[in-house]
Amino acid sequence: MSLESGHLQTHEYGAESTLLRPSKLLRMMWRDIVGSRQLAIILAVRDLRSQYRQSLLGLFWILAPPIVIAVGLTVAQQNDLVNFGTAKIPNGAYILIGVSIWQVFATAVSGPLQVVGSYRSVLTKVVVPPEAIILSSMVKLGITMALQIVLIFFAFLWFRLPFTPTTLMGIPALIGVAAFGTAVGLLVMPIGLLYRDIALAIPIIEKGWLVVTPTVFAAKHLPPGGVYALVARLNPMSYLVMTTRQLVAGESLTVLPQFFGVMALMLVMLLIGLVLVRAAMPLVIERWSA
Repeated sequence: MSLESGHLQTHEYGAESTLLRPSKLLRMMWRDIVGSRQLAIILAVRDLRSQYRQSLLGLFWILAPPIVIAVGLTVAQQNDLVNFGTAKIPNGAYILIGVSIWQVFATAVSGPLQVVGSYRSVLTKVVVPPEAIILSSMVKLGITMALQIVLIFFAFLWFRLPFTPTTLMGIPALIGVAAFGTAVGLLVMPIGLLYRDIALAIPIIEKGWLVVTPTVFAAKHLPPGGVYALVARLNPMSYLVMTTRQLVAGESLTVLPQFFGVMALMLVMLLIGLVLVRAAMPLVIERWSA
């Protein structure tokens, strides 16, 4: 149903024919992405109102995780319970910025699967472009990202950090973090829609992933050898978090080539993820309807 005209539009979503014609598939995907923008905004606003309808604090709950983690780890470090090393900026600001970046990534990974899964009953009755629902999750992700940027801004004021010429460049880098997380979420979404194990496993995997990412510790303090250091250096999120925080804090960019390498990988993953979702949705909806 077209929102602008009210006329019924017929779309064909088939895995077999479109996969054999990649150029047609890409044109159809682009058409539905462009045509679904208004619907995506409507769905995102509807979901947010439903999610926080009976909440007193509302969107503050999006900011709560990085604040609680940053305060807890800062207090623990000040009392010598943990040692994350030293940074050029106050440890509290260093941890808060790192956790805020990670919060954007974690939201991006789980967002597509959660949103599409919540529209299961709708998708089995009405033909809706999967891109519309994915875009709605990205609208919600944009709100999360905007709130994290506001939180980082207040961290600058609280810790009296200087604004540098590269501080605002952290915003495009943060968008890259969100895009990488979305790409990961799209890759796991087709199987995650069929088996709930994926949705249950994602938070657990994210916590393990966080441990081997220099989110709260400085990468320079990693030991030169060992399995942990190797995993941290092979971890693409290490370079995204480090570069984004270095841009925000005005520090030297130590891993910029690796950052751009991960961005190139993200574009490939994003395209593959969109194609997989497009091809898998008819099969998923058929399984849901059985």
